[in-house]
Amino acid sequence: MTQTFDNNGNLTSDGVRAFKYDAFNRIIEVKIGTIILAEYQYDAFNRRVMKKVDADLNSSFETTVKFLYDGLRCIEELNASDSLVKEYVYGSLYIDEVILQKAGLNEYYFTHDYRYSVTSLTNSAGSIVESYDYKVYGQRTASGAGLTEVGYTGQRHDAETGLMYFKNRYYSTSMGSFVTRDPLGYVDGMSMYLGYFGGMGTDALGLEKVNLGDFQNSKKVSVINMKEIHHKVMIWGYAGRGTDADDETSGVRKLLMKFKNSDYAVVMNSQDADFGHITEGILKDSCRNIDNKVTVIVIGHSWGGYRAERFARWFVQQKKKIEKDGLIGANNTRVSNIKIDVHLILIDAISKEGEGAGALKEVKIPELKSFHNYYQNADWIFGVEIKGAENTLVNNTGHATIDDDIVETLKSLIDKLIGGN
Repeated sequence: MTQTFDNNGNLTSDGVRAFKYDAFNRIIEVKIGTIILAEYQYDAFNRRVMKKVDADLNSSFETTVKFLYDGLRCIEELNASDSLVKEYVYGSLYIDEVILQKAGLNEYYFTHDYRYSVTSLTNSAGSIVESYDYKVYGQRTASGAGLTEVGYTGQRHDAETGLMYFKNRYYSTSMGSFVTRDPLGYVDGMSMYLGYFGGMGTDALGLEKVNLGDFQNSKKVSVINMKEIHHKVMIWGYAGRGTDADDETSGVRKLLMKFKNSDYAVVMNSQDADFGHITEGILKDSCRNIDNKVTVIVIGHSWGGYRAERFARWFVQQKKKIEKDGLIGANNTRVSNIKIDVHLILIDAISKEGEGAGALKEVKIPELKSFHNYYQNADWIFGVEIKGAENTLVNNTGHATIDDDIVETLKSLIDKLIGGN
């Protein structure tokens, strides 16, 4: 079959279906010949909120599905009359870990493999009612009629197109690749269409490979506090691979807990693919402030130092766009007169250049408001040399736990950074 693409790199025909896109390179219409097979609609947060399907090609949509969300998780599906059709409950280990689907009086419980692909559904009695097998690129075979659209790596299969919805892009299981270019560019190599789900890899948002081994060892998305909408301060903490991420008495979390009752937006270990969405929402809300000033403080400990440095670099790039053009996010939401200050704090930070990496000693990010690099006098951690950052916070301290004295020192520093802006 002959495939065609437009000048933006979007698949316009797979030889059977023709695809139409909006200005943001999202599929909005699918045709077979002259008949519209499906239509899709999206909200301001780039989430697909409706699809209409004419499966028998009689020029009339038999199926309309409206999607309701909690953040990036679809929690309900409604029909054209706004009646509830399905509900979803999620687990805590992964953003797309659906554990329960309720459809009317029927409740189905999900089992998954190590990449959170759905392998079977069981009923309330614990009996398997449907099971699923996958080929190497995600093509799914169901033992029954297909009771759920959730499947490969926890994403949605669209039966009408044969594509999968990965939130920011659509993926073809037959091609083994995405049908549009990666909005983040060449972040995963020289192909912007690559599907990379072998081994422990997955891609929750259709943007970038995520290693589930790292994810399972360190809870990646945990919002400690977002109770107010007028956030003038955002504090982001990136933990290492150990108990640092989960234990409130250890590591970065212990520091962030100092701010849990504040009016700040405090976020723990957000995935790279997620922080754009979370950040966009916070910044949009913060623009309701009178002076439109936002302070961003990024903290990284151990292996989390690499991710913190990377996020700070990304945020500075967004800062330029926001301050100069007054535009936020992929949808270019317009704001006015917003100013952002970005601070970076590293503790025992380890670079990612190979397993024998050394301390993340030097960071060159233009337009950082301030940079603070510390180590805890721990010369070697897991075969990695840490010593060499600019300041020793305290002597004879282990690496995994951030000492109480250090927590107070860093809290005082953060308070000064916030108060000085």
